[in-house]
Amino acid sequence: MALADGVLLLASLLLGVATQAIARRLGGNGKFGPTVTLFVVIFWATDLPRLALDACLPGDSYPVRAAAWITSAFGYAFAALLIRGQHHLPTHKAVAAVSVQMLAAVALLKFPAGGS
Repeated sequence: MALADGVLLLASLLLGVATQAIARRLGGNGKFGPTVTLFVVIFWATDLPRLALDACLPGDSYPVRAAAWITSAFGYAFAALLIRGQHHLPTHKAVAAVSVQMLAAVALLKFPAGGS
């Protein structure tokens, strides 16, 4: 369990690093540390409702999936606001910078493949 948590933390850090790099490429001037660490906090905090439901209900149940989609949308919005503010980018560029990492986070971490 600890190994899986470590891998997820490393993955969320790497996604934050990717977002930082994309934002810089799009003309942003934000600092590395705050961008990456705040992304990790947003990523984990917005996933807490899904994790709480997943502890009580089957992972493939409708409430768990709905919570995953809703919290992912809020996380995406928060991350876009973070990048916009940290890097002084227009909203459309901030959304572009966040899109890559949020798609990866949703695909790899929040909606793992279920077995059946």
